[in-house]
Amino acid sequence: MSFSSLEVILIQGRARSKPPELSYMNRFNSKACLKLVISFSGLLLSTVSVGQTVTVRVIDSRNGQPFQKKNVSISLIYERSDKSPAKQNPALSLQTDGNGTVEFSLPEPAPEHLGIHVQLTSEHLKCGCDLLVATKEVLNNGLAGPPPDGNSKKSRPFMSPHPGEVLVFARPLTLAERLLYPLVKG
Repeated sequence: MSFSSLEVILIQGRARSKPPELSYMNRFNSKACLKLVISFSGLLLSTVSVGQTVTVRVIDSRNGQPFQKKNVSISLIYERSDKSPAKQNPALSLQTDGNGTVEFSLPEPAPEHLGIHVQLTSEHLKCGCDLLVATKEVLNNGLAGPPPDGNSKKSRPFMSPHPGEVLVFARPLTLAERLLYPLVKG
């Protein structure tokens, strides 16, 4: 059995590293693989995945109670350079369930923006019911519409959206607002 000089050195314990050309290649491959993984993970995190579910929740801004059986219109808004899917209707009409939510899946390609309109049947409700939101922002962070009373100082736990969720706030009109409503409605 014959040994090369490098194997003899390794057997005798004088050297404990791989040959220089192998060590360089392993280091190069490790760095290249790491760069590749980082670039792909960044790319995946910055893009909108097709088929993701978006939830719109309509709640009372005073107490977090859901508004049930309210009509919600969703408009899928594409940039001029993007092509909307041929089979997908760009306007969805949905109704909130017992939890005050509607859910829908994003088509391929995903729209740049979503237009959300909640139709409240009672004229005695005040609402931030019309929203134009960026799809990426909704999927990454969630989005809360403006509270109808404009008072953002009172942050309540139910006012914090989850990723993929849009919160729409409404509340009944106060007595003073109801008395003034016929005059303002004009």
